[in-house]
This record gives sequence, C-alpha cells and structure tokens, in this order.
Amino acid sequence: MSQSAEKPVLNPAQASSMRVLVVDDEEALADLLSSYLDRDGFEVSMAHDGRQAIDQAREVDPDVMVLTWAAWGLAATPRTDAQLG
Repeated sequence: MSQSAEKPVLNPAQASSMRVLVVDDEEALADLLSSYLDRDGFEVSMAHDGRQAIDQAREVDPDVMVLTWAAWGLAATPRTDAQLG
C-alpha cells in the first residue's frame, strides 16, 4: 500500500471546520453515518427527505452533502429548487 493511502485525508483541525449534511430516508443509516462523522470531528446535520435537506442546506450551508436519491422522493429525476417549490 502506498504511503499516501495510509494518511488521513483531513487532519482533525480541518474536519472540525467542515459542515456535513447527511440526507437519508432511512433514519437508522443516517444516524449511523452521522455518528461516525461526528466522532471524527465533523459538524453534522441530518435530513430525512428532500424538503428537509433543502431547508437544512440553506440554514447550515454545508461543505459536503452525503445523500441517497430515495431520500429526495423524486423518483430519481433531478429537480431544481423552483420545481420543488
């Protein structure tokens, strides 16, 4: 294994300044992922559907979003904010 693969991507100081929004319609999975990210020092917010995700994204301005298409309730068809209302 190469040396670069063994190093963490972010050091703890970088992780603590990153906001992550986890979006999953399965609350247990969102909780699990959020707990790992929180343990590693990320500032984590959660949403369980598309509307909540948009509201949370506007409120916390995440650096990264981790999501599943099913959570959006959009039948895998991307939509714009205007289309969502």
